[in-house]
Amino acid sequence: MKIFITCVFLIIIIGCNKQQNGHSIAQHIVDINQPITGTLDDFITDIDTIRLEVTDESLMKDITQLHVIDDRLYILANNCTVVFVFDLNGKYITKINNQGQGPNEYIAISGFWIDPADKRVIISDSFSRKILIFDKDCKPIKEIKLNFYPIFIVPYGNGYIHNSSGYWYNKNPELDYHINFLDSNGVFIKSVLKQENRNNIDIKSWGVINILKNGDILFQPPLSYTVYKIHDYDIIPYYEFNNLSKFKLLSNEEYKNFDYEFGKKNTLKEKEDQGYLLTWGDVYETNSFVLFLLKGYDICRLLYYDKKSFKSLLIDPKTLKGDENIIHFFLHNVCAVSEDRLYIAPSDYSANKIKGNIKINDKKVKQFLDNTGFDSNPLLLSYKIKFPKE
Repeated sequence: MKIFITCVFLIIIIGCNKQQNGHSIAQHIVDINQPITGTLDDFITDIDTIRLEVTDESLMKDITQLHVIDDRLYILANNCTVVFVFDLNGKYITKINNQGQGPNEYIAISGFWIDPADKRVIISDSFSRKILIFDKDCKPIKEIKLNFYPIFIVPYGNGYIHNSSGYWYNKNPELDYHINFLDSNGVFIKSVLKQENRNNIDIKSWGVINILKNGDILFQPPLSYTVYKIHDYDIIPYYEFNNLSKFKLLSNEEYKNFDYEFGKKNTLKEKEDQGYLLTWGDVYETNSFVLFLLKGYDICRLLYYDKKSFKSLLIDPKTLKGDENIIHFFLHNVCAVSEDRLYIAPSDYSANKIKGNIKINDKKVKQFLDNTGFDSNPLLLSYKIKFPKE
């Protein structure tokens, strides 16, 4: 057993060293083709709108993180202080609003995930250094105090996974690794996938970790072009990009030396202007497709991969025809997927820029936006992606 684990670990290290240069050992190769041209109508279809019910208990001012699980919407909002729960039609169900410094309370929510096995809500709070667990009806079950500052805590097996890629204020040696396995009491078991870049990278995305329905996890390190699958406490390269486009990818050396510190030299923008495709590590998988968000400083490209046909589609806002504000509205705000749909949560600013001027062929969307006012809850829409006709 020890020999097997060692071999797996060596394979992982080899994969880390080779993944930026295109020499693949991943199980699935995803082509990055030239970005499509045309209009939104060529590849966006079946747009649906969700009017989130407004009550004294459900009024919110933003959507920071979204999980669509079975027949429920779980939404982190109000400056990362409240988790709201709605049904798929937008009817308010309940919420977690336990801000404070006492038992089962948090100062602020660093991130939250839903356990696919029993629908428990798992919350991490970096400020008070603890994990808080709530049942599916948002009633507190227990809290776990930690000896480190948690960033992303994800349910896994009988314990948890901690990820803090890009954050270096933790002093634990285990956090030299991307993935840290914790037991049910929050104690480190083991760590895998050593972080090769030890610089500050001030980018954060909840999409770096995607929990699958069977409990397996997909993880994409920021700025990496490899997505890993975690299964039975082992980690393997699962998806890897094959660049056939006009864009450049970071080399292994560029990846190791990359740094980005907010307020200082904007290396993200610099690389983006030089024609590089960057990723903060956003991956979402369903039974039918995988969606990768290729985000840089001020642009988001979608890489859509159909699992049945093995075809991929690179959607670049800069190559599409039409109003740039409308394109931004639909492409820059993807925050979740479920079944065959992408969910977007556009900001009020983004919505106000297209109100009365939306040209996509969907009257329902136009009416939805026209009927959204200052006393409404934030916007939530979903749509499907289709391959354009050749």
